Amino acid sequence: MFIRPTKKEILRNAPDNPGGTPPVETPPVETPPAPDFGAFIPEAYKGDDGTYDTAKFREDFDGHAARAGQLEEELTELRGAIPENATGYEIVAPDEIDFGEIEVPDWFAFELDSESPVIAEAQNWLHENNVRPEAVPGLISMFARMKAAEAADHQAMAKEQRDALGANAESRIATIKRALETKLPDAAQRDALMKVAVSADAVRGLESLLKSGSQTPVTTADQNADLMDLPPAERLVEINRRLAEK
Repeated sequence: MFIRPTKKEILRNAPDNPGGTPPVETPPVETPPAPDFGAFIPEAYKGDDGTYDTAKFREDFDGHAARAGQLEEELTELRGAIPENATGYEIVAPDEIDFGEIEVPDWFAFELDSESPVIAEAQNWLHENNVRPEAVPGLISMFARMKAAEAADHQAMAKEQRDALGANAESRIATIKRALETKLPDAAQRDALMKVAVSADAVRGLESLLKSGSQTPVTTADQNADLMDLPPAERLVEINRRLAEK
């Protein structure tokens, strides 16, 4: 009876295997597929030959990661510096303000009313926008410079109007003030009229009204009534208009 030898027995007795030990079969080595760099590396890192500069990508990635960590630390510090409540922001006028090249009038003074509702609005805005408290004085100084510039413009305009009145502008305005004190017992009315005496035309109009006999009497009750219903400043403008039409 013939018994077929197994493969293991054949290999053991093969001429090229004198030791009789069956050779170990080595499994084939599978080459892993090349990674798809395009799936996570931007095209900016792709060269003309189609390969990706992975070293440059790694360098930039590590740099961005370090910067992200730094920003997180800064954000944590910022959160700690922001007041818990809006009222934690102190809004007061700085002791010293650099107005730069602005020609600040002598009469100008920058002040903040702590009772003004605008202060609370500003505090809420600062808190909602996570503004650091140390930045607040700079914001207030900018606001002060803006108000000083407005005052300087107002003074320049007033000077221009006084120059238009001539060298005796101040005495003419003083004369109007004395005349109003004589003719108008109501201080509020006098003040209202003096407030319009900021332009050359207004001063000339007041002078015309206050000169003896310069006013044309109102001829009807209706005309008088419509003038009396107007505020003092508007009443003056309307009188000047009517006088100009005569």
